[in-house]
Amino acid sequence: MHRLCTDFISTLLAVGSSQQQKTYTIRDPKSKLYWAADKTNHIGLQVTGAKWILTTAPGGFTISSSNNPDLYVIYKGNGNLLTLEGNISQLNQEWIFVPSKTNEHAIQLVQHSNQFANIGNNGFIIASTKQLEWIFEEK
Repeated sequence: MHRLCTDFISTLLAVGSSQQQKTYTIRDPKSKLYWAADKTNHIGLQVTGAKWILTTAPGGFTISSSNNPDLYVIYKGNGNLLTLEGNISQLNQEWIFVPSKTNEHAIQLVQHSNQFANIGNNGFIIASTKQLEWIFEEK
């Protein structure tokens, strides 16, 4: 049985300043669908989610796929799809997790504090100014 992380921020912050990793699935609380990358490395919602590695970074955390930890969730501009790519720029791949409700957190870009991970057309994950909440389930 998967354990729902009840104190997500505390768990992440407890890893300290050294670079450490935790593995989670990321779920939309409304649709109950999970983040997963397609064959073109675009991130979308699926019934079976991928495992994501959250790694401490200088300004927040990076999010990478457990299947390919050298690829990171990358911000490519407002309204654009979030994608998995190699280490292009630390700033466009660092995220913080903003608590909103019990066990729910918005995923906010460090570089642009008005940009959040959201659900776009056809269930793909995009960046936009809407602060959508997600559930992180520790694996």
